[in-house]
Amino acid sequence: MSEREIAIDPAPEAPAKAAWRSGLYVFAPVWSPLLRVLHWSWALLITALVVTGLEIETMALTVETSRIDTGFFFGYVRLVHYVCGWLLAAVILMRLADVLLSRNRHESWRGLFPFLSLRDVRNFFESIADYLLLRTDEGKTYLGHDPLARASFVGAYLVMILAILSGLSLYGLYDPRNWFFSWFEAPVHAFGPTTVRLVHVAAMWLLILFVPAHIYLVVRADGWARAGSLSAMLSGGRWIRQGARLEDE
Repeated sequence: MSEREIAIDPAPEAPAKAAWRSGLYVFAPVWSPLLRVLHWSWALLITALVVTGLEIETMALTVETSRIDTGFFFGYVRLVHYVCGWLLAAVILMRLADVLLSRNRHESWRGLFPFLSLRDVRNFFESIADYLLLRTDEGKTYLGHDPLARASFVGAYLVMILAILSGLSLYGLYDPRNWFFSWFEAPVHAFGPTTVRLVHVAAMWLLILFVPAHIYLVVRADGWARAGSLSAMLSGGRWIRQGARLEDE
C-alpha cells in the first residue's frame, strides 16, 4: 500500500504588527535615584498642599459642620500646610542644584529646557501633533523627555516657585520684622496681601490642572511608544527598541 502525501494547509498568518512596534527592546537607564525621590516627594507634598490649601481657602470641613466646637482642627490644617510648603521649597532647591550640577544630560538644564535650537522648536510642534493623535506614523524616539513634556515640566517648576514665593510673602505677615521674611515682603507692599493670596491660589489651581495633563502625557507615551514611562520613575530607565534612533542623544 503506497503512502499518500497529506497536504497540510499552513496556518493563517497573524496580522503583522507595525514595524516600529516589533523587535527587541533593551533597558536604558535614564533617571538617577535622586530625581526619582524628588519626583515622588513632589507628588506627596503637592497633594497635601492642595488638600490643606482648599480647606484654608473654603474652610469647608471647619465651618460647614454641625459641630459647634472643632477644637484646634483648623490650626493643624495650617500647620500641615506650612510644613509641606517648607519641604516643597527644600525639594525645589535640590532640583535646581541637580539641574545645574548633574552630569546626567537628561536631568540637567540641557535636557530640561525645550527650546535650545530650531530643531527643538520643530520637535515641540511635532510632539503636540503626536499627543493630539494627529499623526499615525511612528514619531521620534526620545530617551529622556520629549519637547512637549520638557516644556510642561519647566512650566510646573515655575508655578511651584511662584507658589512658594507668594506663600513666603504671605507667611511673613506673621512676623514682618524678621530678617528672613523681609526678603519676600515686597509683593505684599506693592500689590497688597489680597492680590498675593489670589496669585497663591491661582498657582494651586494651575498645579491641579497640571496633574491630569501629566498623567495623560505619560500614559499616552507608554501606550503608543511602549517606552516604559509609567515605570521609569520606579526603575530609573526606559525600554527602547534596539537600533532606534534617539532624537535627544
